[in-house]
Amino acid sequence: MNLLSIKNLKKYFPIKNSKLMVKALDGITLDVPENTTVGIVGESGCGKTTLGRCILRLTDVTDGIITFKDQEIAHLKLKDFRKYRKSIQVVFQNPHNALNPRMKIKKILQEPFLIWNNGDNLDIDLKIKSLLKRVHLDSTILDRYPHQLSGGQLQRIAIALSIANEPPLIVLDEPTSSLDVENTADLIDLFIDIKSRIGNSYIFISHDLHAVQDISDTVVVMYLGRIVEKGSKEDIFNTPKHPYTKALLASMLNLEDEGKTKIPEITGEIPSPINLPEGCYFHSRCPQVMNICQKSYPQLVYSGSDHYVYCHLYG
Repeated sequence: MNLLSIKNLKKYFPIKNSKLMVKALDGITLDVPENTTVGIVGESGCGKTTLGRCILRLTDVTDGIITFKDQEIAHLKLKDFRKYRKSIQVVFQNPHNALNPRMKIKKILQEPFLIWNNGDNLDIDLKIKSLLKRVHLDSTILDRYPHQLSGGQLQRIAIALSIANEPPLIVLDEPTSSLDVENTADLIDLFIDIKSRIGNSYIFISHDLHAVQDISDTVVVMYLGRIVEKGSKEDIFNTPKHPYTKALLASMLNLEDEGKTKIPEITGEIPSPINLPEGCYFHSRCPQVMNICQKSYPQLVYSGSDHYVYCHLYG
């Protein structure tokens, strides 16, 4: 059963004093099943974070539908959407900006329980201590301010806030990008443990393909506001189809090892989202470009039960 369904989602940003638009999202269709982690990857500017912000209603959509638990939420008035904020939570990239620097950690962690009226003060204190245990932090930090904690500790506080009410969906927007390899691995293990305990779904937005491979069930590859390929983790990492996916994996995962076929890395500049090219948006950078790629955008082609690609090579 799908927890979240996105249909033909578009987000265009107007340019001041101009009729031109930045097409940040240009027709995204995607399902997020219950108890599933969907990893979203692509170069900077592909629309990953904008997609997350639209789901969270931090950005209004231009067109399209977002359905959460059979309720269309993309066009709800914000006052009507507030009741869903308890169920759709987020962990941002930078916890320094997400946490109030003037509040002690205890006060910060009290907020979700006070907002949603979950218990008296004694009950809240017990829930906070339980939360800290779940994110592997000691209760001695409760009297500290955010600046007195490490980056890894701050991100764990942000995670604790996101799971306080055990939401069915959490958007993870580059949650490990500011952490070292060891802390990243620890957080990935923590996310997996949380999912096993509360049965939630994640939308995991990241540049780190190693982390995406470790945590995801399904992987979505985006380029210039569109999905170019989607499949299971095994499909994407073992049998990628789109030339962009192949090049992305080659550049980030060093797949040009001895015994493997050399995959050309991505070259050239990303086209402007203001003036998108005719045909496939990737054709100016594609090592396998054909004449048709410059004339028409490819149609959806299935390469398995839930593995699909937008590419003329398979049309």
